[in-house]
Amino acid sequence: MHFPTLIVDNFFDDPQKIIDRSNNLEFKNLPNKRWAGLRTDLVHEVDYEVFDYVTKKIMRLLFPHDLKNMIWQTEMYFSRTNPQDTKYPDWVHKDDKSEFTAILYLSDHNCGTNVCHFTNPLKIIDDVGEAQFDYFRNPTKKQPKIKNEIDNQFKDTILVNGRFNRLVLFDGSSWHKQQKFTAEDMKSNKDRLMLIAFFHEVTKKEGTGRVLFPITEMRRL
Repeated sequence: MHFPTLIVDNFFDDPQKIIDRSNNLEFKNLPNKRWAGLRTDLVHEVDYEVFDYVTKKIMRLLFPHDLKNMIWQTEMYFSRTNPQDTKYPDWVHKDDKSEFTAILYLSDHNCGTNVCHFTNPLKIIDDVGEAQFDYFRNPTKKQPKIKNEIDNQFKDTILVNGRFNRLVLFDGSSWHKQQKFTAEDMKSNKDRLMLIAFFHEVTKKEGTGRVLFPITEMRRL
């Protein structure tokens, strides 16, 4: 683990400008998804200005004194989910391909993200891709047994409620899940808008030294 869990409120000075840009994009129901709701195409392909601004702002949180020497490779999407899309919370999962993940809440919903603790660290959870695909293709279908078995092996340790213009950031190795929509969210029936960024690689320009990962450096003391 290289990165701490961070929560930043009022992340954007003018979040409405980001929301307005998302309204110009097409939200799609991808066929082999492992998530609820709709996503846009990769943001760097459809609105590079937003992508560049947001990734630099996030990286400045972690490397404020060395941003000019940092290099990162990021997969970013806008995501839209209706409270009626699924009656169950997300699967507990890790973002194994990411160094860290950042989620920005761009609507006024209580539904947020929980970071979880795996209670049996000696156990390896096998890939359950097909079960996940089926679950999210059929969100009103009965919750599969394997999901209950997985969920029972975790305890929620950090509960981050959704809040407009809030960012939550966590290491890619952190187990996490989307919270269940609250009764208030369900009653409003308004789409939940998020901007999700998976930072797959974080390196530095040649000749500028090594990357000082926050958690790694803390543990050196």
